This record gives sequence, C-alpha cells and structure tokens, in this order.
Amino acid sequence: MKDRNILSRLMTLKGGFVDILLIAIALSLSVGIFGAVSIELFDLATPSVLIISLTSILLLVMFVAYRILNGLERTIRYEGSLVFKKTDKGLMPVEVPEYKISEKVSEYLISAFSENPALKKIWDENPIECRPLKKGKSTLDSNSLILQTIEYTILEQLSMHIQAYFAKNEIDQSILKEYTREDLPDFLFKNKIFELFTKPMNERAPFMGHGGGDESLGKVVWASGEGGAIFNHFELTLPKDSSLERTANGAIKISTKVFELNINPRFEGFGSVWPRKFEQLYLGLDRFDEDHTYQFNLDIEIKFNQLSLLMGNGWEYYGWIDSLLDKLEEYNDDEKFIENIGWKTVYTSHLISANQPILPNKSSKKDVQK
Repeated sequence: MKDRNILSRLMTLKGGFVDILLIAIALSLSVGIFGAVSIELFDLATPSVLIISLTSILLLVMFVAYRILNGLERTIRYEGSLVFKKTDKGLMPVEVPEYKISEKVSEYLISAFSENPALKKIWDENPIECRPLKKGKSTLDSNSLILQTIEYTILEQLSMHIQAYFAKNEIDQSILKEYTREDLPDFLFKNKIFELFTKPMNERAPFMGHGGGDESLGKVVWASGEGGAIFNHFELTLPKDSSLERTANGAIKISTKVFELNINPRFEGFGSVWPRKFEQLYLGLDRFDEDHTYQFNLDIEIKFNQLSLLMGNGWEYYGWIDSLLDKLEEYNDDEKFIENIGWKTVYTSHLISANQPILPNKSSKKDVQK
C-alpha cells in the first residue's frame, strides 16, 4: 500500500486542528481583554498591541492548517502494461487473465471494432506510435483509442465503486446527486468508447429487437448484443454540489466540498517489460516478434479544501476515496498483479522443475542390475 488512508488521517488530524483553533479563540479573547485594559490604563491612541496579537494568532492557525493539508496531498502513479499481438486481422489486444485492466481493454476494443468498423479502420491505418501526448490533439489514432478505452474502464470502476460504497453503508440518498448520461458534461462524449457503450440500446443496431427501449421491462444496467456489442447504463453518484470537468492537461477533475480528485490516464506508446518468461509461460506467446507490450500510467492527484478541517459531520459521503485508491491499484498496477498471482513462486517452481535431473525409477534400476 502507498499510504492510502488519507481521509482517515485527515479526520484524525482535524481533531487536533480543532483543539488548536479553540485554544486560539481563547487566546484571542484573552488578548482582547488585555488589549482593552492596556488601552484604558496607558491611554494608547491606537490598539496596536491588540492588532498585532490577533494577527499573530490568525497566522499561526493558517500555518497549522496549511501544514496539515499539505501533508495530506497525494500524487499517486500506477504503472500498467497492455499486450498486443499480430494476427491476420492486424494488431489486436491480448487478454492477460486475472489482470483486470487488460481483460477490460481487450474486451472493449474488440467489441468497439465489431460494432463500429470505422474505429477498426482508424486502428489499422494509424498504428501505435511512441510519442508524448499532445495537448488539444483531436485526431483519432490507435494511441488515442487505447487511451480512451483506459479512461472509460477507470470511469466504470469509479462509478461501480462509489455506488457499492453508498449501498453498503446505507447512506441517505437525499444528499447525493446521480449523474446519468443526460446529466454528464459534454467532454465525456468526446471519448468514442464512452459515447458508444453508453448510447441508448434503441439507438444501436446490435440491440434492435431485444426490448432495449421498452421501459416496462425495467432499467437495463448492462447488456451484451449481437457481435459482442456492449451496453452500459452509466451512472456516477456523488455528494451534492460536486462537479466534473476536464483540466488543461487532460485529467478528469471531480470537485467536492472536502477534496479535489484528478484522474489522469496516459498512454504514449512506450514499451514495457514483463518478468522473465512471463509471456511464454503465462500467456502462451512464444515468438517475441509477434507480441508487443506497452506501458500506460494512471496518475491520481488529491487535494483537500481548507474548509474541510472545520466540517463537523457528513464525512460518510466522502469515505469512498480511501478504498478507491486500493481498488485502482489492484485494477491497474502490473507489479501488484504480478504479486497477486504469486509469479515469483511460480517461476521459481518452473526453474526447479526445468533443472531437476531425470532420475531412473526403482524398477528400471533393478532391470539394469539383472
């Protein structure tokens, strides 16, 4: 873990800050009384002592608040890997079993290509390149399709995680806002994968005749259609007064009363390396000239608002942030995945087995002696 429980730490430190604030208020009252007496006794023209004292106390409180919040700011980077293989259909994603981001990216790209041949044409004609992200770049190519697929999977995980948190803790829904497709900001629909998978079923050919537009059947949350097409009724539940926006560096920013959360996936076409013999033993890929592994990053930045130190209740609406960081590590980080499948133990066993000499059994030894 990478020091994840930041909201829990904030609540602990908040208690100390409130104590300091109460002491500061008591000091200010004492200074006020002392200043008033001093002005009366010494016939001061201006209450300079009082002003200086109150200013010093205010600066002390602001400094303590800054140190607490600055110490809780986090920028976390998860590093992951995606595998692609040359096939008769071109370069296609390879699913790495039990590695969730790889499983989803592979599933979603293949589904998108099946339903929308234009995206497959873009993929084939604009291969993956090793290049930094270009701000404001709008042209679709393989790099941007992979990035948009990663972003979609992260948003999907964020949505499911927050909904599960609120349901598990039986939190009052009246203080929450549910963002559906109609409520979401326009910038999300520039993501072609997001736009495709969340589009209503009755507007998509693979779901025609499946009752997708019949509201009497109830709300369809997820469905699979002809050719592997995917429908996802996307919802994002957040505390009221929260907002979503796209930052200048391409991140998705979620702003709440307590914190700002920046989610910034990056794919720049740089190569990545799995542990020795991982591709052969785990994925069954024997020829290195046919498979390609690329790195992606997911940067998470969290900043707390100063007024959060004074908030008395309502913390249960923001508690999902701590468990979300653990979830994103399990979902994206390739080192965490390698650790979870016990690769070191597996590879050690493979080496021992490969180097173990073949010994004759007892029956063959007796036959030789005869």
